[in-house]
Amino acid sequence: MIKKLNEAKSYSFHGRSNFSLAYPVALGQIGHMMASVADSIMIGHLGSLELAACAFANTIFAIFLFIGIGISNGITPAVGASHGKGHFNTTKQLLASGLQMNLISATILIIILLLVTFLLPLMGQTEAVSSLATPYYLIIGSSLLPYLIFLAFKQFAEGLTFTKLATIVIIASNIINIFLNWLLIYGNWGFPELGLNGAGWATLSSRIIMLLLIVCIFYYSKMLKQYISLASLIKYSRRSLKYLFSLGIPLGLQFFLEVLAFSAGAIIVGWHGEIQLAAHQIAINLAAITFMMAGGAGAAASITLSILLGKKDYINMRRSGRANMLMTLVFMSLGACVFILFPEQLASIYIKEVDVINLSVKLLIIAAFFQLSDGFQVSVLGALRGMHDVRVPTIITVFCYILLTIPLAYFLSVELDYQAEGVWYAYLIGLSVAAVALYFRFEFLSGKMISQYLQKNNK
Repeated sequence: MIKKLNEAKSYSFHGRSNFSLAYPVALGQIGHMMASVADSIMIGHLGSLELAACAFANTIFAIFLFIGIGISNGITPAVGASHGKGHFNTTKQLLASGLQMNLISATILIIILLLVTFLLPLMGQTEAVSSLATPYYLIIGSSLLPYLIFLAFKQFAEGLTFTKLATIVIIASNIINIFLNWLLIYGNWGFPELGLNGAGWATLSSRIIMLLLIVCIFYYSKMLKQYISLASLIKYSRRSLKYLFSLGIPLGLQFFLEVLAFSAGAIIVGWHGEIQLAAHQIAINLAAITFMMAGGAGAAASITLSILLGKKDYINMRRSGRANMLMTLVFMSLGACVFILFPEQLASIYIKEVDVINLSVKLLIIAAFFQLSDGFQVSVLGALRGMHDVRVPTIITVFCYILLTIPLAYFLSVELDYQAEGVWYAYLIGLSVAAVALYFRFEFLSGKMISQYLQKNNK
């Protein structure tokens, strides 16, 4: 007799479950992205040169930022699986180990970030863009440490399904960031007029405040306070730390590969001049807002599937992943409609220079289609992360992001002279291939788990 799997719940049930977890994360990530949007809009009012310098600095900084984010994402499925099994002490240790992992990661990344400063003038940008971007890059680079420590607390809370806490913190810090931008970029209320660097100091300050806020929430929350104490936070477990790194490093590599493809694309766009790079910054900034919805769905998939994995509820694990992917496609389709219907109006929010707006409109039309693939592949990656499958997806992303997208971007942009549009066509093709390959990996692996479970319990 075959031991039965847990009763399969409907896709609508899993859709509601995923949405209840995804929307706070998505709102938080959109809220966090709004800080970048506010920076770009407020800097864009200074001119296309400042906006191009902002784009260049953030393009390089994003490589280090997303490596740290990827490594941090390993905390969530580990906590979810441990929590699903009811192992309190193991779960508690994961908070300490997560903080230690992120502190180590931040230290290494900041050292490399500082060394890269010497390479900025060699990346083919105009001298004006490069010189303006360097001090801003150093300021926002220093925000990496408080942000990664914040992420350790955030990912731990999300692993326990407390997804609304970080949303509150991020929204509060964004309001502070926008206010500080207003003070420091333009020199209001007697503050020095720092221009682009003012936006950098505002970002650093808001991320320090973000860390302080989430520590206070942990300390005063009845549900979370049991996991936090000085003795528990400094407790070292080589096994736990090694386990988190085994999940986090491949995820960090996945994030690195994707952001490297986008960063390489931005550098290639910059070879064609400031107008091209400014338009690219507007389009990528707007696309990132809708991408945050997919990021929330991916985080929800990681949480729900890791808990179901811990319970060995494989059939509902697969259904939950599929429901999450469908939900993501709906979200991204709505965003695509906005880009197609209102591209000029969206671009005009950032800048008033006609040449930049006209090019931004063309890029947003391409973005409307590429973000469907981008959002879908993020949802699938979240599902695979929840299933603790990190190595094969990393191989897929190496091929799609690096071996396919970057050479294609160079060929279309430089050799065929499609310039910025060529880079965006390369994004569309590379991410579409990634989405298809990752989906087949999910279907294969989830089916294999169900089959093995049935064979093992065949009596």
